[in-house]
Amino acid sequence: AGNRTLMRVLAGLLRPTTGQALIDGHDVATRAGRHAVQNSLGYLPQDLGVYPRSQQQPLPVWVAVGGSPESAARTGQLGLPMALAIIGGQPERFAPFIAIYRDSAREAGHDPSLIKVGINSHGYIADTSQQAADEHYPYMAAVMDKIGRERGWPPMTRGQFEAGRSPRGHLLLGSPQEVIDKMLFEHGVFQYDRFLIQFSVGTMPHDKVMHCIELYGTKVAPAVRKETAAA
Repeated sequence: AGNRTLMRVLAGLLRPTTGQALIDGHDVATRAGRHAVQNSLGYLPQDLGVYPRSQQQPLPVWVAVGGSPESAARTGQLGLPMALAIIGGQPERFAPFIAIYRDSAREAGHDPSLIKVGINSHGYIADTSQQAADEHYPYMAAVMDKIGRERGWPPMTRGQFEAGRSPRGHLLLGSPQEVIDKMLFEHGVFQYDRFLIQFSVGTMPHDKVMHCIELYGTKVAPAVRKETAAA
C-alpha cells in the first residue's frame, strides 16, 4: 500500500485487511481505538478542496496571541497580522506585546503595511449602562463559573464584573457611548487595525443579543470609524 492508503488506515477511514495498525497503543480497527486516535490525528486528503474559498490572495492569516512575549515576537518575525486577546486586566498593560511584535517585524525587514494589529475582547451593549450590566452579568458569571470549576478559579463576583467594565477595564460593556469611548481609548494605546468583540459570553436571550448587534452597527462602529479615520 502507498502513503495515501496508510494515512487512511491510520485515520480510521480504511480497515487493514491483515495485521494491525497501532498509534500510541490504540488499534485503529476498533471503535475505541479510532476515537482515541481521532482526538490527536488530523487527516486532509489532497484531492478534496477547502471551502468556502477565500477571495483574497494571499489568504489572510492572523496569528492569535494571548499575552506571550515569545508569541508576539515570533508573529512579527513571520510578518503576519497579530490578533491579541484581552480578556482580563487593564488593556494598556498589553501595550508592550504590541511593541515587541512591531519591533520584531521591523528587525526582520517586513513591509510595514503588512504589520497589522487586531484586538479581541468580550463585550455587550444595551441602551443604558446599567441595563447592559444587569442583563449580561448573570449569563457571563454562569459560564465563567463553569470554566472556573474546571480550572480551579473562584466564582466571579459582581465586584470583579464591575471592575472589568470600568473605563480602564477589559470588558467592552455598557451604553453605546461607553463602548465608543473605550474603543477609542484602546486605539490610542494600540493603534489597532481591527477590533473584534465577542457579544454574549453565555447563552443570553436572542432578542437582546440582536439589539446589541444593532447598537454596535448603527452607533458604535460608525462613530469609531469616523474618529479613527480622522486620527
